[in-house]
Amino acid sequence: MPNKTAENPLPHAAEEPVPFEDWDGVLRQMAAVDRMLSSYMKGTSAYLAAGRVLIGGGDLFLTYMRENAYAREKIKAVIEQVSGKRYGIGPYEAEQQSPAAPTAETTLREWAEQGVVVSIE
Repeated sequence: MPNKTAENPLPHAAEEPVPFEDWDGVLRQMAAVDRMLSSYMKGTSAYLAAGRVLIGGGDLFLTYMRENAYAREKIKAVIEQVSGKRYGIGPYEAEQQSPAAPTAETTLREWAEQGVVVSIE
């Protein structure tokens, strides 16, 4: 069976991120092979989308991962050891929910509360 990578993603890879089931194993294995990197990874979560493992963590971890080629390669290697597949990695950024557009009724009510004379004809 050919090795799947980010350049050759799984054909059925979901577009919506789904939790990466092997992440707990990755964290345990990382603790055994690189304690410093493991300490940066505490509290992280991972999702699988489009053949990539997207890692969510604090700003410190994401900056460290972005600026440190060794960390990126080590994380990919440990993911491969645990899952049996080579994945690309990237940051997980939860989609921001945009606030609902105010309705005319809401806007008129807010104006009236602010002292604007509102007349509906």
